[in-house]
Amino acid sequence: AKQLVHEEASAAGCVASNVPDRVDDEVVQVLRFGPPQGDDEIDEDTELEEEELHERVSQVFDSIATGQQGRMQVMLRASDLKRFAANTARLRDKKLEETMMETLDRIYDETLELQVDMGSRYTRGITCDYFQVFLIKTANVLGWSLSALLMEWGKNIERNKKEEGSSETGPR
Repeated sequence: AKQLVHEEASAAGCVASNVPDRVDDEVVQVLRFGPPQGDDEIDEDTELEEEELHERVSQVFDSIATGQQGRMQVMLRASDLKRFAANTARLRDKKLEETMMETLDRIYDETLELQVDMGSRYTRGITCDYFQVFLIKTANVLGWSLSALLMEWGKNIERNKKEEGSSETGPR
């Protein structure tokens, strides 16, 4: 049954991944990144929101990802993930706890596994395309919406640009 869900999700242009569940051992989570297929009359505001969402995800990714695999920029586990976690905790004036770091490690692993399962040849880190999946799962764990997480990161990136004249540090 899970394989069927994966196949149908892929055919519909979605991304499916197995995630742990409290009731069953695992469930299949399906994420859609664009408008429903076959919907020719997409509202212009919706497309603008999607473009802005992708732009904000890229902005956060560019401020965090320091790895390279070939010509592709990737988010590395050790340095980039730890910096992302610490900076995200600071967004809400919280201390980074070990349990949160463990959770983000698990989300990172799941996202990288999904990226590879979907046929990516990039295996050393998460690419920008799959960073959005990572952010969605992270926002859910934190109890935030993806938009709220991206807005907070964006504000801090802009603030740091003004303070330091560069966008490489992320939130403080």
